[in-house]
Amino acid sequence: MIAELDTTKREVAGTGPIIALQKTVQYVQQHRGVSAALLGGNESLAGRLSEIQRDLNNTIEAVDAKLKEAEMSAKAVSLWSAQKQRIIEIEQAVLARRLKSPESAAQHTKLIADLLFLSEELLDESDLVIDSVKGTYYLMTATMVNAPKLAENMGQMRALGSGFLASGNLTDEGRAKLSGLLGNVNMFF
Repeated sequence: MIAELDTTKREVAGTGPIIALQKTVQYVQQHRGVSAALLGGNESLAGRLSEIQRDLNNTIEAVDAKLKEAEMSAKAVSLWSAQKQRIIEIEQAVLARRLKSPESAAQHTKLIADLLFLSEELLDESDLVIDSVKGTYYLMTATMVNAPKLAENMGQMRALGSGFLASGNLTDEGRAKLSGLLGNVNMFF
């Protein structure tokens, strides 16, 4: 009974940082898409990028607070600190126009993959995916692991497509990347 109570406490504590981190991932995905278009030449999106960065920075603060509140491990906090620094570096590079659209998309995509990895680490640390009830296990896996991966594949398609539309140029390599991402999306259906 005590072990079950401890597990439940870890699960409840873990939901806050995971939800805040998922929101951060969503804003990084939006930042990637708008950055791709902006760096591809669509300057009309500069204001939208500022709004996204403001919201993204707010979610960073939320993750900081939720990790502290949940008393997550030093490993989790360290992983988060590294990703937080990368977010800031990418934001600054985009604002200064130091990146080309494909390079920006690649850096954002790597960052998102690492944030999703951190999310899975938090799920494990919180015992949220270790459930003896099959239905609960599958629900947690679908909502906290598979849905974010699906959204990420769709986000990559959006970012690449935005960059291609803004530049007016879709190469054979770009077409192949989009086709591969579409294949990844179709795996979830």
